[in-house]
Amino acid sequence: ALVGAAAALAVGMEASGGGLAPRPAVAIAVSYLFVGAPIVGFGVWAAVRFELPTFATLAPGRCAHRLVEPVAVGLAVGLLVSAASVALAGGDVDQPWRPWFWRRIQTPGGAALLAGHAAVVEETFFRLFLIPFVVSLVQRLRPRRLRLRVRDGRARVSAPAAARPRAAVAAAVVVSSLLFGLAHPFNALPAALLAPLLAYAYLRAGVEAAVLAHFLADMVVFVLYF
Repeated sequence: ALVGAAAALAVGMEASGGGLAPRPAVAIAVSYLFVGAPIVGFGVWAAVRFELPTFATLAPGRCAHRLVEPVAVGLAVGLLVSAASVALAGGDVDQPWRPWFWRRIQTPGGAALLAGHAAVVEETFFRLFLIPFVVSLVQRLRPRRLRLRVRDGRARVSAPAAARPRAAVAAAVVVSSLLFGLAHPFNALPAALLAPLLAYAYLRAGVEAAVLAHFLADMVVFVLYF
């Protein structure tokens, strides 16, 4: 569903830019399927293995309860990131330059499409995939502690079950935040500084909260600056 949403938003962006033929639309959808599906799959698998969150809507309990926390956390973090973005930019709305995607956000619809696409794609990669990936990498590099157990006169050596290591999660947040900043060359420093807030939204209430926070922050920035 997440991959499909990203592909639909990408097609919508191309269509809003003008003149999207059926073949490019199919190519976009297929490319997202083959690239995005493995990323989402690995992210979910690694997150479950190390007791990290994935999708809040897949958690046990009533649907209403599963949605309240992601929405609350997403709105709170989104407003905080929006305010911090404006503060870091210095309130200067008359920028002498425009990024490459300026033509996409000439209208409110274009701004919403771009904000939604950026939120889904970037949170999928930098939070849902990259944080569990770095955690799994750090855990593999750390020396494993084996346990010796004797039962019924037989000795067995086993490794403890994978748990959510705080140091590895902190390292993953730092790495993902730095790479997030590098992926935004037009505002690398603010993006890297604010990325931990999006990571918090993901770790606190699942990727839905991070996507909502990212979408809200981008919409505020697009409306104010573009």
